[in-house]
Amino acid sequence: MQCEQLNLSVDNMEALSEALKCYSDEFAEPLSKRIDFKEYSKKVLENGYAFIAKDYEENIKGLVCGYANDLKTKVAFESTFVIDRALRGSGVAKILFEKQLEFCKSKGMDEIIFTTNRKNIGAARFYQKMNIPIDEANCTEKVIAYRKKL
Repeated sequence: MQCEQLNLSVDNMEALSEALKCYSDEFAEPLSKRIDFKEYSKKVLENGYAFIAKDYEENIKGLVCGYANDLKTKVAFESTFVIDRALRGSGVAKILFEKQLEFCKSKGMDEIIFTTNRKNIGAARFYQKMNIPIDEANCTEKVIAYRKKL
């Protein structure tokens, strides 16, 4: 498994958009009901970050996207995190997660916020396993928020 950061390019926008479409239904509320894939991919690659995990046949097996561009508050925000069902528990999530944290630190961020739908038990377990405390101030009826100091 290889992990890489996607830079802004037409090919990467298309690859990210296709991966998001592929994994849309893995979310408690499918991404297809919430975002325009091409628009979101462009926004993330222009203003944020995207790391992907690929198998040896170049198939995307996981991805994490977010923003580490608020230099005033120095708080990053993870917007999307998904791992192929067949690879959950294999360590791929941890690799992408750590790449994300390293990147956010390198951009001068002091903290990062993660959110997940309350129905997403797997994500909640992952954040707990990573020892990330719940951020009650940013939780809602549908969303659990977590905040980690970097």
